[in-house]
Amino acid sequence: MNQIPEKLLSQISQLGGDTVSIILRPSDGDIDISLSHDPPVIEISGREIPEDWYISIPQSLSNKGIQNIKLSGPAKWLGDDPAPREAVISDHIACHVPSPLTGSGNARFGQAFIDMRGAYTFDANSSSDRYILWHTVSDGEMGDEERAIARSAGCLLASHIIAPWAIGARAAGSTFSAVVIPVT
Repeated sequence: MNQIPEKLLSQISQLGGDTVSIILRPSDGDIDISLSHDPPVIEISGREIPEDWYISIPQSLSNKGIQNIKLSGPAKWLGDDPAPREAVISDHIACHVPSPLTGSGNARFGQAFIDMRGAYTFDANSSSDRYILWHTVSDGEMGDEERAIARSAGCLLASHIIAPWAIGARAAGSTFSAVVIPVT
């Protein structure tokens, strides 16, 4: 496990309010994290976010009393039409082979199967269109078959980094919203 750095935990403990924005900026470099306090924003850049951070950061925020997570980051546009400027995620589909929903589970990671119904919240007054996100296994190029399956499932956006945050927020009992920037 790659625990959250103590410096980040210390900074999270200083955040106020009940809402935090998390901005994801994937890059080829090492993980870099910056925080601002007014308004509370956590910006994460780098190549691979340690998997346990998707659970441990939302849990740390929840322990601090921050119950609303607003995430923004990129997602691959799968549509034929021009990509929108931004898109609100209303749900995600994950069809991984082999399925991650197998095995004996590990109690130290919390509940094994989290109810994801209604996991995504969004501003009903937002002018952005709502989309279902296809959760890819990696940040590499999607093959033609996976792209076709995603599109046949009604997904016009794909990402490997958005859905894990929704799951982590749900596990922490937080509300979660995601606005993505479609990239082609």
